[in-house]
Amino acid sequence: MKLKKLFAISAIAGVALLASCNNGGETTTETKAPETTTETVTETTTKAPEPTTTVATNVLSYDEYIAAEVGSEVTIEAYITGRTTWYNNAASFYLADDNGGYYVYNLPCTEEEYASLVIAKKLQVTGAKAEWKGEVEINCQTVTENAGWQLCDGEVFNPSSANVTSIAKEVLDNYKNRAVKALGLTVTKAPYTNFEDFTLEPKAGADVYFEVKDDAGNVSTFVVEAYLENSQYGSDVYNAVCALNVGDRIDLEGFVYYWENPQLQVTGLTKVFSYDEYIAAAVNEEVTIQAYIASRTTWYNNAASFYLADDNGGYYVYNLPCTEDEYNNLLVKGAFVEITGAKSEWKGEVEINGQTATENAGYIVLGASKTYDAILVDDIAKATLDLYKNQLVKTKELTVTKAPYTNFEDFTLAPKAGTDVYVEVTDGTNTFLFVVEAYLEDSLYDSSTYKNVCALHVGDKVVLEGFIYYWENPQMQITKCDILA
Repeated sequence: MKLKKLFAISAIAGVALLASCNNGGETTTETKAPETTTETVTETTTKAPEPTTTVATNVLSYDEYIAAEVGSEVTIEAYITGRTTWYNNAASFYLADDNGGYYVYNLPCTEEEYASLVIAKKLQVTGAKAEWKGEVEINCQTVTENAGWQLCDGEVFNPSSANVTSIAKEVLDNYKNRAVKALGLTVTKAPYTNFEDFTLEPKAGADVYFEVKDDAGNVSTFVVEAYLENSQYGSDVYNAVCALNVGDRIDLEGFVYYWENPQLQVTGLTKVFSYDEYIAAAVNEEVTIQAYIASRTTWYNNAASFYLADDNGGYYVYNLPCTEDEYNNLLVKGAFVEITGAKSEWKGEVEINGQTATENAGYIVLGASKTYDAILVDDIAKATLDLYKNQLVKTKELTVTKAPYTNFEDFTLAPKAGTDVYVEVTDGTNTFLFVVEAYLEDSLYDSSTYKNVCALHVGDKVVLEGFIYYWENPQMQITKCDILA
């Protein structure tokens, strides 16, 4: 006999009657009087269910489920993606399949059965379709003729969260009861637990609310649901949300629940580092930044390096893993990206090292586009250039003090593809050795920049643009060379 968990509500005693069978598994029955009535109630208990093959023929597709009338009995099959804690012989579940998400409210189960209803397991549920404050769900507190549930045979299914950069209602409506990652948000109201005075008193069972906006100005109030299994009081995400401040940049992960409007029930939070926080972070610490691609090296061996910029500073990302297609179509100049990786330092150069593995290392393209003009500097003193690490700067008039060369042993010049070219310049007081980086996209061999630097002579007057890299001292990686008459 196929295992099935049936549930009903006693009209007389208000006691849930649970019955199941398990291929000849042990079933015990006892009769006792409930505390609130003199009626005799038969209570059946069983071992935790084992996965079985589902034979129901009336399982609805996601579209059929959505089209079904409120109050009608529906049967769905999908995979568990989230669950509340178990309480009073019931728990609620988020489910998903390839086409959409579902919410099952207060599914009756013993604590032992709850332990078997784990993430990625396939579950069949029959019950009443309901709607509350816009939330479409199966309400297991409503009795229907065939109400029940069973675990099903099926491959483990872990649907990935969809990335969204907009929290507009019309966007989140596409992901009802599904897991999403909402990227590039700014906190606009500090977290609170009290709706009357917006004070924060975190404690067991207390939901935490906070307001955020996306870069287009869409504003929503999201919540840490204290009874959702991985966001309870004391969890990392609960504590992280409680610590938020107005102005913080964050990414959120969670389920799109509905309470008159879409409301993310938060299960994960990533704090985006400001430039100052990034600089202050310890070497080898995992950091997450959001900035615009300002320049890049050529793609090689499934990786490329990038200069990035925001309104507060510059960044260098070394050997970020990416496919050639991603390099050509996503990681382009001006693209707004989020990058997570290990902060590192080499010869004074502060960077994110794409070759160092961290738990969440990777990148996401956020979709916006912006470029920055070069910053004009009055001189090339070390103290001045130190202010603009990894940023694009433009010098005033400089004088060449050593002719360009490619060979550090005899200072000869032999330009060719892949060969860097060095040139020494002065502003009259400060003298530095700058370089044309042969693998930087803006200064490749055969580019006008490469050719102009190779043509320089001692005494020539030039204006240079480039990124302030570091190799024990600041060293401009030249991207533009204007030779003055």
